[in-house]
Amino acid sequence: VLVLLLVLIVLASAASACSSYGPSPTATPAPKPAEPTKAPAGPTAAPAPAAVTAGSLADAGKAVFASICASCHGANGQGGAGPANIGPSNQLAKYATGKGLYDKVSTTMPKSAPGSLKAEEYLQVTAFLLVQNNFVKATDPLDATKLAAIPIK
Repeated sequence: VLVLLLVLIVLASAASACSSYGPSPTATPAPKPAEPTKAPAGPTAAPAPAAVTAGSLADAGKAVFASICASCHGANGQGGAGPANIGPSNQLAKYATGKGLYDKVSTTMPKSAPGSLKAEEYLQVTAFLLVQNNFVKATDPLDATKLAAIPIK
């Protein structure tokens, strides 16, 4: 029994020594690495999203104006407790640019709670006033970075 145990130990150590030198001749070969895929020719960047237009902002701004601003500036912006801000007698020229108007509206309006709207709502109201007074076309791209380039005359 002791001899048989000794033979098994010798065989086991010989088998492990052989396996450390590489695969056995009966082992299946390793699969070849996959070929790298080639990138398609031409531009791969995703298309830029469509620009937000003054009209789309103004459409949202119309609702904000009706619910927040009209009580002082009139349903059509013709004036009331607050000055006119739509039409030929609008009082917007003193703000010089769309940014000047945005800055005034976003820091002082509504009179009862200045600065209480979201920045997007102030941009929407500003766009509404700019479109209604023909300072921009509804189809013009518009965002906060473009306001300084819009003259108000």
